[in-house]
Amino acid sequence: MPSPPIAPDGQLHRTSHQVEAEAPADIVYGLLADAERWPLIFPPTVHVHRTDGHAGPGSSGGGRGTERLAIWATANGTLKHWTSRRTLDPVARRIDFRQEVPAPPLRSMGGSWTVRELGPARCRITLLHDFSVAGDRPEDVAWVLRATDTNSTAELGRLARLAARPRRLDGMLFAFADSLRIEAEGIGARGVAGGGPALDGSDHARLWPGREAVAVRPPDSGRLVFKVPEPDVPLAVHTGSWTAAADGPDALTVTVRQQVVLRPEADVPRIRQHVREDLGRGARAALTRFRDGHVLIL
Repeated sequence: MPSPPIAPDGQLHRTSHQVEAEAPADIVYGLLADAERWPLIFPPTVHVHRTDGHAGPGSSGGGRGTERLAIWATANGTLKHWTSRRTLDPVARRIDFRQEVPAPPLRSMGGSWTVRELGPARCRITLLHDFSVAGDRPEDVAWVLRATDTNSTAELGRLARLAARPRRLDGMLFAFADSLRIEAEGIGARGVAGGGPALDGSDHARLWPGREAVAVRPPDSGRLVFKVPEPDVPLAVHTGSWTAAADGPDALTVTVRQQVVLRPEADVPRIRQHVREDLGRGARAALTRFRDGHVLIL
């Protein structure tokens, strides 16, 4: 990974955050390497999409390689989007990253994740950042420092807790979908034009009132992806997406897919069923509003 770029005025700021985890170093590294699962792991991350490259054999984050990621995440309560190039080294358990298109007010941002083994089931995770901002304005520097500290602390804490029980994410994650077929002349052709429905975060808020969420529409994906920042108990994580597909020339099937992770104390069949019924009811009501209001039709 190239050395950090120096801003024109020479001001390069650096931060360092660490945490020790009661978990094997390889487990922690694997969670870091599999960036497309970060929305289920890291509270600030809304969506990650690998746009180029791979992480070695299987391209699932377990090998050595480079990749480019499109990332949407919140910073100080504001949704930000950037592209980042990563270099993965599983032998050293190190991941270097650099933003190719930083989100304002940043001029540059990069850093590294490293995982150091301290024992068979203990490790130290270090997250380093370096950044510069245009003009090095004190208020912009303070904003980035606050966002970096808040997000890094949240990410490291969540990572350490999850890695200590590596089966928690898979064992407590469950997904489900609700769909609605809509018939209208020519709707099938119009609904999938350009790869998906004309859908954005404001549409999601109108269709699903009371379920506060951060929503993004990744380019060329044909999806609207959403994440509830602070889901209600018993949920630890709540993410999902909207998609639309032509079902003949005069019909469109719109689907809401949801993924949830339950809190450890809530992982019982009765609560799972209640969550499925409650969130499914909300999704079906949102789909009905779409049908009745034609909010998303191009």
